[in-house]
Amino acid sequence: MKKALPHMNIARADWFRLGSQFLVIIAGITVSLAADRWRQGIEDRETERTLLSGLEMDLKSDAEELELLANFGRRWDETAQWVNHNENRPDIPKDSISIMFQPFGLTTFYAGTRATYSSGISAGEVSMILEDSLRTAVINYYEVEQPSVIRYFTLVFDNWRKWYNVSARYLNWTILPSDTTMRRAIARTNLPELREPWETISSDATLMGHIDISGMMGGDISNLIDQVMAANQALRKQIRAYLEG
Repeated sequence: MKKALPHMNIARADWFRLGSQFLVIIAGITVSLAADRWRQGIEDRETERTLLSGLEMDLKSDAEELELLANFGRRWDETAQWVNHNENRPDIPKDSISIMFQPFGLTTFYAGTRATYSSGISAGEVSMILEDSLRTAVINYYEVEQPSVIRYFTLVFDNWRKWYNVSARYLNWTILPSDTTMRRAIARTNLPELREPWETISSDATLMGHIDISGMMGGDISNLIDQVMAANQALRKQIRAYLEG
């Protein structure tokens, strides 16, 4: 049997050493990539939890505002119903009329609490929510539910402006609404003084038409808010279960 030449043994040893070094390098890269993925996964989950915790707080604040706005809508509805039931009565005391018109001295706006969601969208963090159903529910609330209330309140405000302009000849509001005061609960100190008798006020078809529309919108907005509130509560419950899971 022929013996391997010395230079062939050296070549084999070199190839073996190079192969071993290559395997060590590949193993090192694999471990490093796995460690990077692990660290990135940990960071993503921390980002996800921070985002969801912030959304949970925002949703709670949003629910509180929505409840106030629903009550606001119901008061408008009740006022319109009172006017419809009493428009032909000449014996209503002025104080009663002022008190009943009081809710119409205030309008409001809804912007929605969405700071965490907006920053999460800008930073690409919303896509890090792992659970598909939860991510979909979050996007639906902020892209569908909230905007539906915002759009409707724009219509409410447009009609309120028309009502306020028409009512000015009959009702002397002691506090003039502005973009600032309309956002505050000033109705309790904003009792209107009657400039004309109730018979004259109730005979103005344009004024009464705006009252009917305001009452209808008040009822509609409270019903819409009830639906959005249900979505709000369901989403908060889903987030809480996910965070505790």
